[in-house]
Formats: sequence, structure tokens, C-alpha cells
Amino acid sequence: MPPNSIENARFSVGVCPPENDGSHVFSSRPSYLDALQKSGDVNGFAPKRRYIKASVGKAGKSKLVSVPRVLTERALFVSRLDPATTAADIRDDLAATLPEIEVTCTKLPSRYATYASFHVSVKAEQFDLINEANVWPVGCIFRPFWVGVIFDVVMLPETWFSCEHDVFHKPGYQSYFMNRTDRRKGGVSALTSDNPNCELQPEFSAATPDYETLVLQSS
Repeated sequence: MPPNSIENARFSVGVCPPENDGSHVFSSRPSYLDALQKSGDVNGFAPKRRYIKASVGKAGKSKLVSVPRVLTERALFVSRLDPATTAADIRDDLAATLPEIEVTCTKLPSRYATYASFHVSVKAEQFDLINEANVWPVGCIFRPFWVGVIFDVVMLPETWFSCEHDVFHKPGYQSYFMNRTDRRKGGVSALTSDNPNCELQPEFSAATPDYETLVLQSS
């Protein structure tokens, strides 16, 4: 096969478990490569995806009316707290000073073990109450936590989790992982949105020296 062509390349698609049982096989292979393979216009290279930035209208005399983006929930990134601090500690502290708010708090992985970081979310109309310096202790840093895109599935290939407690967790998502047990370590992890819920299918999942497969079944 010429090095600059993939026209003669052979690809196999797994069909286990059957397609109609609600299972989903997630692959790290970009879907657009399949379309390029069919077109035959690749020359051995995968073009880089380009995302076009949205433009904002400026017409002041238009009869059309735009509306602002509606946020049902907003969050703060809170860091530089004592490493022994827990999510329950933050919820209890905010409940004592701001009993009228409903808080969801998740501890985030920190780069260093000398401090703790958290994702603190509240209803959008209550966000200004926690986005105040007099709410947080001296030396603590905080800023709005923005997420531009919400994905149904997030894949994390080549992970290095040593145990279940090291697995990355994100608010609003369920975490699943498959690790290698040999000395090479590493594995694959997937985060899925809470709706629909999924279950890991260990009999169809594997992390070998040659490939990593994580199979989830929607419940």
C-alpha cells in the first residue's frame, strides 16, 4: 500500500454486542475519517477540523428581537483552601451564612496536594450571593466557572489512574474507566451525561497493550 494513500486500507467494525440491545461502543477514532476514506481524497493526511466562530448581529433597526442566553445554573471555581477541606464543609459553611441558597459542591483534582479546589454551583439568580469576597476566607481565590459546550460523552484516552479514587469526576457526569493491570498501566476513561444513565459492560471492555475498549449500555 503506498504511504500516501489509504484507499486500500481495510477497516473492521465490531458488532458485538448486537446493535439492537441498547449498547454503545465509543471509539477515539474521529468519525470524519470514515467519510474521507469513502471519498478517497485524503492522500494519507487527515485535515484539521476548523470551527467557525459565531458572529453577533448589529442591526439596530431590525424588527426582530433577540433574547439573552438563559442560565438555569451558574458555578464558581474555588481554590487555595486547606487540602483537608471537603465538599460537605463548604456546603455547611454556606448554609450557615446564606441559608436561602441551594448549593451543589464537588471537589476537583488539584495540581498539588498542598491545597484543595472545588466546583460550587447554585441557581443562576443566586449566583451573585456567593460571588462575593466576604463569603470566602482570607487567601481563598474564586472566579466564575464557565463551560462553553456541554457534551453527552467525553473520552479520556491514555489515562494513568491507579485506583477508583483517582478517576476524574465532573459535575453532571457519570465516570467510567478501564485500566491496564500490567506494569505499563494507563487505560481509558469516559464521562457521560447523567441522562441517560449508562452501565459499564466489563465483559466487552478491555485495556490491552494493543488497544483500549470501553463499552457502555444505556439503562
